[in-house]
Amino acid sequence: MNLEKRNPLIDYARYVFAFLVVCIHVPLAHGGIIYMPLARCAVPFFYLVTGYFLSISMEEGNTEGKIRKVCVKWLKLYGKYIALFLLISFILDACFHQMERWTSTDSLWLLLSGSPPFIDQHVWNGHIYGISTLWFLYCGFLALCTLYLLRKYLYTKWLFGIIITLQIVSAIALHEQWTRWLLFYSSIPFLYYGMLLGRKTKGNTGILHSSKQYTILAVFSLFLFCVSVLEIILHKDVFIANIPLSLGLFILLTDSRHYCKYLYNNILPPPTISHIFTLDIYIWHRLIYYLMKIIGIEMYGWDAVVVFCVTLALAMTMRIGASRIKVPVKGFRK
Repeated sequence: MNLEKRNPLIDYARYVFAFLVVCIHVPLAHGGIIYMPLARCAVPFFYLVTGYFLSISMEEGNTEGKIRKVCVKWLKLYGKYIALFLLISFILDACFHQMERWTSTDSLWLLLSGSPPFIDQHVWNGHIYGISTLWFLYCGFLALCTLYLLRKYLYTKWLFGIIITLQIVSAIALHEQWTRWLLFYSSIPFLYYGMLLGRKTKGNTGILHSSKQYTILAVFSLFLFCVSVLEIILHKDVFIANIPLSLGLFILLTDSRHYCKYLYNNILPPPTISHIFTLDIYIWHRLIYYLMKIIGIEMYGWDAVVVFCVTLALAMTMRIGASRIKVPVKGFRK
């Protein structure tokens, strides 16, 4: 995408939400009541921004070809990373003499979520650690395939009604712990909403048409954040409130275009490859945390901050180093 069409707030928000993804899986200051509601918006943000930029890229036409191209890209990404993590799992099991057998449960979870326990779950000092977050790539691929099949009806009211109904039903099922499958709660709906928002903002017109509307949405988002904190305090996870909260925050980012020009020209340089580094954080942070635990690095309650910084530093070192020695490294654009 042409840099003039990019929104720098979205690019910098990628780092914020990448850090919040780390906070979901890695402890920080032995708590989570305050930041967890925002952290639960991290994966929805990933899908929203993917659908948003996909929709904008389709403004020249060829909807079918654009969605199919992204489907293939996501499938290749998932295939590459699942092969890497499978190899890493074999190495870890061999090193610690904990060779596990592939079971029918692994096959089922590979089919449903793309992240089977054989690859994801590893033991150290009596604790089970997850090392992968590949489900969001796999479910994102399934969501893109679904939207590709429904491409002729993408902007119909009945499809919007079906998707939001499925999302609410899934939120209730997740809250009641009837399922752990996030395809109909997170992947399909937020990708679809991102495409709708991208379609509405073609030509930089924006969703909101007045400062009053913008203020109302900002206050509403703050209210939902407080509701989410209350849910956490009451020992309930955030699912229903997370839907409008994620959408509200994303609309605030995409609609703040009067700030973007000032940011570009006076404060912040556009992070032109943030999508590459932040994807690396999404993919590798749990493995980095596991390896740091094995080595015995003490993080004194700042585990999430340390893991985020280490993962980002490694990603930047490897990506920039590879580019300087002229090794082609394909990026990931959303």
